[in-house]
Amino acid sequence: MAKPKYDFIIEAVHYGNGHIAWARGYRRRFVHYSDWEIHPRETIIQWLREGKRIAVGRRRPLQGNEFDIFDEVVLVHRQGQPFLTTRKQPQAQRELEGTPIL
Repeated sequence: MAKPKYDFIIEAVHYGNGHIAWARGYRRRFVHYSDWEIHPRETIIQWLREGKRIAVGRRRPLQGNEFDIFDEVVLVHRQGQPFLTTRKQPQAQRELEGTPIL
């Protein structure tokens, strides 16, 4: 069975004002992943609305395009506001709870 292909893999997040301010991760470019990039919360929400697949994970040392994936990111609405969470923790109190913090 083929591994799922994620468009962006979040490695760590930074919080501000009670929500994620930005996330650091790797973006898929054709069959390879970029060096780490930083993207604001709004960009990640837009990608999820466009149907792109985003996961939380980390790059395996010395293995280039290989990642350990922890969970897939989903967009839910709480009190009318977009909220980023994972499939395993849909009722989390903080956005992307359990993701490493910068």
